Amino acid sequence: MFAVVADVERYPEFVPGWVDARVRHRDGDRLIVEQVVGRGPLRWVLVSEARIRPCETIRIVGLSGPFRHLEVAWRFGADGPSQCTVGLELTADGLASVVGRVLGAVKPGAAENLVDLFARRARAIHDAGGATN
Repeated sequence: MFAVVADVERYPEFVPGWVDARVRHRDGDRLIVEQVVGRGPLRWVLVSEARIRPCETIRIVGLSGPFRHLEVAWRFGADGPSQCTVGLELTADGLASVVGRVLGAVKPGAAENLVDLFARRARAIHDAGGATN
């Protein structure tokens, strides 16, 4: 699960509203990421800094883009040999409400929906790997 969340450049393959994502700079546990989000003709560029502690946390802070303030904190923990617990905290304001409504992210349960989306992706990758090995 951690690997799926950390692989930001693949978000456009499975996260609704993500048009493009690329790592602009990588320095140890710190990434500067540029993402394009939107629907239809509406597009926003978001630049963020991610701090990664492998298999523990991913903390993201918006640097520029449509949000006045953006913080995302993912937490991961082992829950047995083949399971993990995942926590997600998401704080956004400013233009976030407009962007969030367009992307469907600003509504009750949005964080839980994102966790479910990433869990489905992790299961699909695991199942595909299991089928080819």
